[in-house]
Amino acid sequence: MSDITALQAEIYTVLNQALPEVSIYDDVPETADTPYIVIGEDSVSDGGAKVCEVDEVTVTISVISSYKGMKKVKELSSRIAEALKTIKASGDNAYIQYLRLENIEHNKDSDDMRSAEITVVFLVS
Repeated sequence: MSDITALQAEIYTVLNQALPEVSIYDDVPETADTPYIVIGEDSVSDGGAKVCEVDEVTVTISVISSYKGMKKVKELSSRIAEALKTIKASGDNAYIQYLRLENIEHNKDSDDMRSAEITVVFLVS
């Protein structure tokens, strides 16, 4: 199986550079101020390469905002999607490359909260 912790680290680095004004978590503290980004669930499937082990890793990234309208989550989700397209990295034992944007969903969770779910697929070996 591919090193998906390297992928999470790369996602964090890219998003932290692209959106320095927004906190990024994989475990959100109760005291977190909005807006914030959560690097969430992922799933791994065989990438189908015959020469080397390559997996397709689908990652869900969430945006949470208390901004009253939908503008803030839409703006942030767009910036996140654009930043993730730049991911192409190779290191000691890992190769990571953006493959495709699967989906972006914007939600009005309550009168006070808005969210976006961004699903992205990467190739990882």
